[in-house]
Amino acid sequence: YISGPEMQVMHHKPGDKLGKNSGGSLYDMYVPTENPFKGDVWTTYKIVCKGNHIQQYVNGVKVVDVEIGSDDWKAVYAKSKWAKQALFATQKTGYIALQDHGAKISFRNAKIRVIEKQKAAE
Repeated sequence: YISGPEMQVMHHKPGDKLGKNSGGSLYDMYVPTENPFKGDVWTTYKIVCKGNHIQQYVNGVKVVDVEIGSDDWKAVYAKSKWAKQALFATQKTGYIALQDHGAKISFRNAKIRVIEKQKAAE
């Protein structure tokens, strides 16, 4: 958890005010741009990473769109709990972690897909 950016997976009610540690956030850094939660139904989460670009979706709605290393990223990072973690968001490969803090949580249809770079046209 010290080296990898985290998408917060947690349930909220429609209309709840979301913060930087709410569901859909890039944990302790970026607040979701809106609240797409639908109540007591399964919530879908999606993370798309292309190079240093990260997009996070909740129920099909893009809620985070950031570029690791951008001026905005550096400013937000400096104010976050990760500021003193030298490895944070620096590793190009690693593990996917699913964690909880004692609450009941369920996952279904979890998929990880690596999209290979397309060969340059000859």
